Amino acid sequence: MRNLIPLVILVISIFALCPALKAQKSSALPSETLQDSIIQLYNSTFYNELNYINGREYKPYHYPTNETPYLQSKYGIGSIFTGGYEYSKKKLLYDINKDLLIVNPEAFKLSNTYIQLNNSEIDSFTISFENHSYTLINYKKNKAIPGLKPGFYERVYHSKQSSLLIKHYVKRGVDDALTTYSYNTDRFLLVNGKCFNVSSKKKLLTLFPDDKKRLKKEIKSINLSYKKMSNFQLSQLLQFIDTL
Repeated sequence: MRNLIPLVILVISIFALCPALKAQKSSALPSETLQDSIIQLYNSTFYNELNYINGREYKPYHYPTNETPYLQSKYGIGSIFTGGYEYSKKKLLYDINKDLLIVNPEAFKLSNTYIQLNNSEIDSFTISFENHSYTLINYKKNKAIPGLKPGFYERVYHSKQSSLLIKHYVKRGVDDALTTYSYNTDRFLLVNGKCFNVSSKKKLLTLFPDDKKRLKKEIKSINLSYKKMSNFQLSQLLQFIDTL
């Protein structure tokens, strides 16, 4: 797919340039000028797309009127971070069932074509919706952390002592012979290079046997329900845990 992209975009560039060429008063245009104009248009409009597009065309696999496997069940606007660069204001989908970042590049907006990017090339990405914004970091295979499966995680807290990650995922089911997707999350605490699943209050308290009473009291003071804590409340809790 990546090898075809330069050719496709060059063709698009030529067609995009045609109206401007027709507007020229002179009927004759030197071939060198035409070539320079095409290259200039290509570099100024589409070159940025080639720097981050590394993947293949994405084909939706869910039934259109049923639940979707996407974060927030729709596309958002965000930035892609790869190779030390940021590519902002991109139309993105995050397929949480397959753990894939999907982008609708500028060059393919008219055809509504989406590209699933190679996870190994992505460092992180942000995606914003009307009611929430997410920052997801790619924990890659070559930098594996014991107890943490490689993939995209939302990092809601980070300090020298610890980090709290949220893994977004879906449970698949069947309803009237159609695949359904039920949204879920898991929480992971990173401490001293190790990962612990803290999706339940019991699992969290088990990690701090000497401070269990203090931790229980702090959880109640923030929110009676650990599972219903917002990201902000979880950050408050982790700040307290860092003092233990």
